[in-house]
Amino acid sequence: MNVGMKNLEKYRISLMRNIKEVKVSHNQTSSQKIIRDELLEEGIDWNIVNLPIRVIEFQSLNRKYRGIGIENSKKGYEFYNRSLMLYPVSVGEKGLTIVSGGKSNDIALFFHDSLDYMAWCSYMAAQKKNTENVDCYIMGDYSTFTELGKIAKKYKKILCYFHNDQCGEVMFNTLREMIKDSSVVDMSSLYDGFECIRFYWKDLLTRQ
Repeated sequence: MNVGMKNLEKYRISLMRNIKEVKVSHNQTSSQKIIRDELLEEGIDWNIVNLPIRVIEFQSLNRKYRGIGIENSKKGYEFYNRSLMLYPVSVGEKGLTIVSGGKSNDIALFFHDSLDYMAWCSYMAAQKKNTENVDCYIMGDYSTFTELGKIAKKYKKILCYFHNDQCGEVMFNTLREMIKDSSVVDMSSLYDGFECIRFYWKDLLTRQ
């Protein structure tokens, strides 16, 4: 991680510790433009992403901030503004974001954050592959990992799209030890050499 990225990450952590007064924008026309523009910078077409995305505002460090917020199962949000941070931050109640698509408990996909999930959707769309027949679970925050482990026991096969770092490796190995009766697969070889599938997808776009 270069110096610029490290500074963004430090700022992200500071924001997260001081968040106050979270508000959801109800201006639909303005919100759609903000969401579309933010995701286009990530190479993501929001029309193919099945997520509850809002524009949210909050106060932190004596300033007001605005960006996109992906709602989780506890009515909290993953907040992202590309000019402020490298990764999303959890705002409000922390919880999993769940995209139900599978008709059985055969397979589930686990993601670190919503931007990774959206990058995966975009990658699959580019490969002309269907993304609607599997259940997807997005952590959003490390505190949700215990719940993720309980959910994993329902499925025969788990595909893990965690980050290519020590935390991602620990989470994968922990799941594999927890769930002896299921197949837990590390999918990070797809984006080998990149920290996450989102960075891999953005790099692919620059080379097309």
